[in-house]
This record gives sequence, structure tokens and C-alpha cells, in this order.
Amino acid sequence: MARIEGLLFDMDGTLLDTERVHDRSWKKALGLKGKPFSKAFQERTMGTNAGNVKRVCEELFGLDGDEMMAIEREMTWEYLQQNGVPVMPHVPEVLKELQARGIGRCVCTSTGREDALKWLQLAGILELFDEIVCGDDIKASKPAPEIFLLGAKKLKLPIERCLVIEDSKNGLLAGLAAGARVFRVEGTREIEREIAEKTRLLPGFDLLIRMMEEMK
Repeated sequence: MARIEGLLFDMDGTLLDTERVHDRSWKKALGLKGKPFSKAFQERTMGTNAGNVKRVCEELFGLDGDEMMAIEREMTWEYLQQNGVPVMPHVPEVLKELQARGIGRCVCTSTGREDALKWLQLAGILELFDEIVCGDDIKASKPAPEIFLLGAKKLKLPIERCLVIEDSKNGLLAGLAAGARVFRVEGTREIEREIAEKTRLLPGFDLLIRMMEEMK
């Protein structure tokens, strides 16, 4: 088994505890239009890029996708400015240890670059990454593997030497489709057994390096 030389991290729900913030914003945004924050909407949009979210808004609710994205984005940024960006436990110290060991670190997020950079900066962890790949850098959103393949390319590593860290169904499927080894963190949505069996549960970031070493 190839040695892990690079990590490809999802952002929302993995590095940052922001899925609940997005849920809150979408409930309010859709409520303004008299629409429900439905399970179908959650499942089709979680972990995907802006183009897909806009399309789902139009298909499910007949709403202008650009307008809804703008409303949700404004609500989310307002909340984060007022309350700070919640970082998952142990993330900063583990990123510093990975950096010290010379292990590549790339964020692979479906969030647009402008927002991703602002959130990571506000969270105080932006400088701990070598590369960042965002939703507006790719054509095919998760569950397509494009974002992780590009992340590996940015780190100048074959995907087989990369480990994907994800929380969402779409993200886990994307990591598996890319051909990477995949760790999943506990997210806000239940993951189907078939997907869970193909990935490895990461109970907490404080265990990440130990679990990586066990894979050698």
C-alpha cells in the first residue's frame, strides 16, 4: 500500500463546523420565499458547488438560483462575522504537525474561492495549507471526482498517495471515485451503510496521524 504523502480536506463539516450554519441560513432564505428546507434539498446540495445548488433551487422550488445563493451567502457571512468561524476540535494543532512532517495539505471545498478564503482566514487556519481547490475551479461538482484529482495534482502527488477527509455523502463518493483512500468524520447527515463500509471512520482529528501511520 502506497505511503500517504498528501491530505485532501473538505471544508464545511470537516475542517469547519459550518454545516449547521448553512442549514440555518437556508431555512431562513427558503422561508422568505415560503418554501420548506426539505430533505430532498439537503441531500441534493450538501457538499456540492454553487452551480448545482442553483440548479436544485430552480428544479425543486422554481426559484431563481442566483438570488437564493446570494441571500444564503449574505446570511451565512453575517452569522460568521458575529459569532466567529467554528473550527472542528484539534484541527489547528494537527495541521501544524502535518506541516512539520512535510505532508501536503490541500483544501478541496465546493464553496466558492472568495468565501472559502474569507472563512479559512477568519478561522485562523488559512496559512496551514499548501493549496486550495474551490467549487469555482471545477466543472463537475462532487460526487464527481474532479475536485480531489485536481487537489492531488496541485500537491504534485498521485491520487493513490492521497487521503481524503470528508463528511458528506457526495464528498465521500467523490473521494472513492477519485481512487483515494477515504476517512469520514461524523457529519450532520447519516451515511448509507454501503458507503460507510468503503471508508474508514475518523472519530476525531486528534487520532488522524496515528490512524495514518497504521495504514503504512
